[in-house]
Amino acid sequence: MKRAVILIMLVLMIYPLLSKPGFAYSFSPVGQKSTDKEGVGALSFGLLFSPEREYRIGTVEAEVLISPEKPVIQALNLLLSAPVVRTLENPFAFAFPNPVLWTPKVRAGVQLRFDHDPDLYLGFAPLSFQDPKFGYEFFSPYALYSQKENRWGYGIHIMKFTAYIGEER
Repeated sequence: MKRAVILIMLVLMIYPLLSKPGFAYSFSPVGQKSTDKEGVGALSFGLLFSPEREYRIGTVEAEVLISPEKPVIQALNLLLSAPVVRTLENPFAFAFPNPVLWTPKVRAGVQLRFDHDPDLYLGFAPLSFQDPKFGYEFFSPYALYSQKENRWGYGIHIMKFTAYIGEER
């Protein structure tokens, strides 16, 4: 049993060295009702890292929510995301001129704000699509939970656009 665990750990440690990592940036309009204050509209700017460029089966995301209200930087989201399914055979193919993968995603992480304790972040992107150069998400809701206050908040990414850096044209 010990050998199997050690072998799995070695494979997981070596895998990123054998694959090509992928990087991307994203932006999205966001509406959010925090766990401790009124709702706010913001623009999300994010940087994404995936240890495997081609399939993007796991992604680390860092997003900054910028708002016209003070404070200008509303929050920082640190997230892990993964697709639940990846398929070309999907009911949304008619909406795109080129073949795209339907990749509904789940997200989990933490939201950090300057004036508040960290909140847990849980999200789902049922309308998430991917082609070799870009990613598109529509109406992706998320929930925020404050353990200290035992309160819930919520938000939604209206349309999230992601551009993958370094992809062959």
